[in-house]
Amino acid sequence: MKQTKPIIHIYIPEALDHSNCEIWYFKHLFQRRLTKATLKYYAYPNRKEFEKAFNQKKKQSKRRLDGKKGDIFAADDLFFIVTDTDLKQGQSNRDEVRADLRKQYNWFNGDVPIIFSSRSFETWLCMHNQVYNKPFSGQNTLEHDVGYDYEKTEKWYKNNAERLYSTIDNACANCRVSRSSAIDSAESEHTNREFFKIIVPALADEYTINWFLKISTISYMDKLIDVLRDFE
Repeated sequence: MKQTKPIIHIYIPEALDHSNCEIWYFKHLFQRRLTKATLKYYAYPNRKEFEKAFNQKKKQSKRRLDGKKGDIFAADDLFFIVTDTDLKQGQSNRDEVRADLRKQYNWFNGDVPIIFSSRSFETWLCMHNQVYNKPFSGQNTLEHDVGYDYEKTEKWYKNNAERLYSTIDNACANCRVSRSSAIDSAESEHTNREFFKIIVPALADEYTINWFLKISTISYMDKLIDVLRDFE
């Protein structure tokens, strides 16, 4: 059966199943609002399905370029990896985090954007309230800053969905301001630092990954949100 509209595929490597904060966020804010595309989520156990869908897109895109018939909507599918750096206090797991980010980039040769937040998804949630640049001092503090009696449950995301959606434009604007400030305040220079303020970085080399891991608070979630809003 052929698709009737494109699918936006989102893979969350930290998710062991669909009981996941990012999935709850997308589900309750965007699932019913998207009219021009369908959302599909993948947890870690479903990573092979995500890879299969991406390869299908490549196949259908090639058929389109060759002027052959095929599943034209599959050729328009979009793919994203949504992840966190999840650095521990003191960055004792830096090598592991760096390896994971590099592995995710190499998986699709950089053809799938990695939408990351440092140090966790809750950094993005804080952007719904304000420009958030507070240095990371612990996950409990970060979750406290989300406010509204935050808890990692689907019930919380469902109950707060309307409020979060009503502040989505402010969250994106706050995220851009926060990211620009964080990059300007980075300890060292990077030749692409100005581009990193406006585009999702290619985590193609250890220097770039290490450069970002030194930034305590940053998120690129606004880039994915902009895409989702285009399909409402």
